[in-house]
Amino acid sequence: MTSIPILVFKGSHYELGYKIGTTFKNEIRKTLLELHKDNLQKCLDFYETKAGNVFCEGFLKAGYERFPHIMEELKGMAKATEIPLQMMLINNLEREILAKITPMDESPGCTDVFVNNGTTRAWGHNEDGWPEMKPYTFFVMANIDPYISTNGSSYPREKFAAHCYPGNLPGWDFGFNYHGFAYSMNILMPKEVGVNTVCEVVLMRGMLSCSSVSEARERILQEGYGISCGLSFQFSMVGEDHIYNIECAPNKPRSLISEIVIKAGGEHTPDGFFVRSNNYIHMPGQQTTIPSVFEREKIWKTYSPTSIQDIRTLLGDTQHAEFPIYRTGTKSDIWATVCTAVFDMNKKHLMFFRDNPATTDQLLTIPFDILNMIW
Repeated sequence: MTSIPILVFKGSHYELGYKIGTTFKNEIRKTLLELHKDNLQKCLDFYETKAGNVFCEGFLKAGYERFPHIMEELKGMAKATEIPLQMMLINNLEREILAKITPMDESPGCTDVFVNNGTTRAWGHNEDGWPEMKPYTFFVMANIDPYISTNGSSYPREKFAAHCYPGNLPGWDFGFNYHGFAYSMNILMPKEVGVNTVCEVVLMRGMLSCSSVSEARERILQEGYGISCGLSFQFSMVGEDHIYNIECAPNKPRSLISEIVIKAGGEHTPDGFFVRSNNYIHMPGQQTTIPSVFEREKIWKTYSPTSIQDIRTLLGDTQHAEFPIYRTGTKSDIWATVCTAVFDMNKKHLMFFRDNPATTDQLLTIPFDILNMIW
């Protein structure tokens, strides 16, 4: 593929959702009403049960209390696409609901490769998901007005760039903002889903406003609420020496977290590189294991990346016939790599690949300061 749509927007949270909805109405309706209608219908059927209603409403209540401004974006998207609001909300709870009602022994997952050795400070992220979604994702660059909620809580201006799936909030997988904060996310499979917690998609959207490493930690902890599902966050800041990886698991009144610092000479990264996917690594006792991860791990253990090109080569590895690192939707592994992002924190930009990063050039390079150049 040789292109990706980019929506540039300025306005309120509701208007952002509405603009995404009007711009990508066909893609959103196709995703919810055709491509993913079976999974969405399972979720809606569960919501109609007494237990399912209680389960889902707990997440929605936490979302409206903790991130009312972000919930406005879902309202705008639903209105513009003529999708019932309840359907749009339940679509953004799909991971929590399916983890509750359907045993998951595999994951759309993702793979991240980190190098921080004094010369290179970067990481790359393979965004793995449903193969049919590859043509439909897009970027949003947004400048969002400050927001004051009905209870008087205030939320500051946001400027961010984020990769998006149709029907989901921006930033579910990776993005960066005008503070120089950049992140990506991997799905982890904890033994239980947290109830009455902040759902994954809303939390990831919330990460796009972080202005410091300490704020990112606080956002992941979600004091008073905790997070719904297991996640691995990797992030850094322009001007920071380190890259951080935080694993988290559901818990009340705050998420359980484990943090490592990726740097040369680090406890977990003596040579300044690190690779991770969809199993817990430094938070033992939490996980439901993902079989394909072990096969991918056998491949990445043969690498010792030291440069941006090495990151690209590893993320593009297809040598495993059934479970390649660059996933292609095999008979054994139904998921595929939708795109790849490489964050070069020294050069302060994001490189985006629609196709295999080992064999193709980046489709575009987005400097972090573009958010201040546009506005």
